Amino acid sequence: MKWLNSLIRKKGRGNKLSENNFINDDPIGYYQAIASELAEIINEPWEKVEVEAKRFEDSINLKIVYTRPDGSRESDVDEIMIPEYFFNLAKVVSTTEKGFYKICNYVLYNTGKFDVNF
Repeated sequence: MKWLNSLIRKKGRGNKLSENNFINDDPIGYYQAIASELAEIINEPWEKVEVEAKRFEDSINLKIVYTRPDGSRESDVDEIMIPEYFFNLAKVVSTTEKGFYKICNYVLYNTGKFDVNF
């Protein structure tokens, strides 16, 4: 959480990043913005947050579930910019041959580590 708290302080609470804030369309910028927002909007202790992003041609469907320290899970999360981040991330990580990703699984741990699989 120390890394996440540092990231939030740098960006400021409620600060929304626009697509122009990502240097050279680097996917790491999107991953960090997603982590920052998740840390901001989940207002209780958590161990990990799992996000399944299903991308369609003109939309994105997200399933966000976080695990509390006692092992219970919660899916009532009011995201702000995360749908836009995942939708635009496809433009950065996709290739002409493969097209946009269909499903992205993103897991953020309370240590600041994250895993991403397409």
